[in-house]
Amino acid sequence: MKKIFIKKEYISPDYRPDIDGLRAIAVLSVVGFHAFPTVIKGGFVGVDIFFIISGYLISKILINQLESDRFDLREFYSRRARRIFPALLIVLTSCYAFGWIALFSDEYEHLGKHVAAGAAFVSNIILSDETGYFNGAADTKPLLHLWSLGIEEQFYLLWPYLLWIAHKKKINLLLVATAVLIISFTLNIKNIDANPISTFYLPQTRFWELSIGCVAAWISLHQIEYNEGWKKYINLRAIHAALLNNIFSALGMIFIITSLAITTKSQPYPGWWAVPPTLGAALLISAGSQTWISRNILSCKILIWFGLISFPLYLWHWPILSFLHITQSEAPSQKVRIIAVVISIFLAWLTYQIIEKPIRRKSNTRMTTITLMVFMTILGCIGYYTHINDGIKNRTANQKNTNAQREVVGFNWKFISNEICLNRYPYKNHDQYSWWFCLTNKDAAPEILILGDSFANHLYPGLAGNPKFNHRTILQIGTCDPQWVDEADFIGKAAVGGDKLPCAGHRRLEQQNFINDLIIKSNSINYTIISGLSPNPNTDDLIRLRMRISFLENNNSKVIVFYPHIHVPYDIKGCFPRPFKWSGKNCTISAMDYKKFMDKFHFLVANIKESNPKVLFFNQNELFCDKSNCTTIIEGVPLYRDEWFHYTEFASDKLAELFEKWASTNAPELIQ
Repeated sequence: MKKIFIKKEYISPDYRPDIDGLRAIAVLSVVGFHAFPTVIKGGFVGVDIFFIISGYLISKILINQLESDRFDLREFYSRRARRIFPALLIVLTSCYAFGWIALFSDEYEHLGKHVAAGAAFVSNIILSDETGYFNGAADTKPLLHLWSLGIEEQFYLLWPYLLWIAHKKKINLLLVATAVLIISFTLNIKNIDANPISTFYLPQTRFWELSIGCVAAWISLHQIEYNEGWKKYINLRAIHAALLNNIFSALGMIFIITSLAITTKSQPYPGWWAVPPTLGAALLISAGSQTWISRNILSCKILIWFGLISFPLYLWHWPILSFLHITQSEAPSQKVRIIAVVISIFLAWLTYQIIEKPIRRKSNTRMTTITLMVFMTILGCIGYYTHINDGIKNRTANQKNTNAQREVVGFNWKFISNEICLNRYPYKNHDQYSWWFCLTNKDAAPEILILGDSFANHLYPGLAGNPKFNHRTILQIGTCDPQWVDEADFIGKAAVGGDKLPCAGHRRLEQQNFINDLIIKSNSINYTIISGLSPNPNTDDLIRLRMRISFLENNNSKVIVFYPHIHVPYDIKGCFPRPFKWSGKNCTISAMDYKKFMDKFHFLVANIKESNPKVLFFNQNELFCDKSNCTTIIEGVPLYRDEWFHYTEFASDKLAELFEKWASTNAPELIQ
């Protein structure tokens, strides 16, 4: 069989309106998902489409320049800066300025961190370490969406060098792109179950998507001809090129539409689920601009218009939606979200017309690039300064909510662990977790164990600071809910690698074994307080709690179960004034709602009292509930410190006082 030969034909990177139309589909999908997540459930795949487009366009330029000996690395990065920096600077500055006026200290401290990360293009790396609710909800992170920009810029920090080296060594650039694609995709598939967070955010498991665009770029720059030797296998010339391109284009559109329809947040992503949208985008681009779909759908004027403003629209829409959620302390209504999207589109158009286009036209590109880099560096430093100075607490906006500012600390909770506990109870894997609760008030054998998740942890400061309890050695350790888990539950379940969710994979079982061993060896725990149970338990919850209680009682520990605590259906910060807030909250819960809440838990209480009659139950809701209603603010101070309804230090102290009174009657030996 004769050899295949390749004939190169350099094609100028002319403007393709259909690619702007594809950009529009990508950005509108993402905006739709963020604004209406229950309607456009798979809209987040728009980011993957962006990766393909970016990889294609940038690599096409790079390969073209390398193969025609016109490659200029400084010019490449200068063009990237002029393309990315103007809109990003405007959005970052606007977010910082709005936060100065409207955000609480803990919120502003976190915003400063993300401004610095966004300016340095490492948002994805920072976010990969902010896993789980203890680090704040996604809706309250106005710069969360910059993770994708971080991946792109990290790719382009390495990709031009790699192509340049390969070209110098006379290595086929298609082989290089394919190798990166295969390695990155393999890492993606290998890690998606064990490390879902890091696989989503980190560059090595996302580069394959940009590499697909690179492969498509190389193919588009070369016209492949086959000699007569291949005709015995397949006569490619018998296939009409236009028909084939239309088939590819149709398949690409089907893949994208299907992805939008069937992909959801609950699926392990990217994994295999990211293949259809990325392949679909690559097929649409590779099919060219003359297919029916490209000419009649993707090249329509409205999609082209959205494509032109796609980058500033992507930058603007999420901060607006997020700030609305923060200032109103709950998800904005559908009407408000529609208005937010319209405002985002207007700001994107304004940014494109007033900022992006004029800067691209400037003749002194070197000075423009230097100026943009200086401003980005300054902004990053300002963000970092804000972060390390706890959100600049002396801002005017903070003075209106002194009590709330003092207690509502969000993720800056200081009662996570202490050295006494970490040294006395060294847990080998705790440094792999986003957080590890380990607190004790004395370097001595534990007498009172607080067992459970973060809703057990927030009891510690009150009990450890109360003179009726702190004469005893109090230990609070572990991050997962207190119910028993069996080894059988983890058969076939992936162990966790790099991700830091403390209760993912086998970590619940590992912690349980560690704590059980501690209980047995110490043989000194007289009382165990269990907290963090589900307010709506089922039969399985009951069985597992019984197993936990039986283990504790068999080890001579008397068990006190804390009722789950009630909370309002919005962030506690909504009870306090702040700029741009139009809906005030009274932070009360009706007696009827309180009764419904308590009734759901009575099923478990009744059954435990029957099977384990020595167990005591303490209703912590009596701290803020009476016969008429419940209030989550006492003496002008909030009882919750974050949107997940963890107690403030003030609430923990008050609850310990209430628990002391209860114990004097129900467990007097506990306070003696």
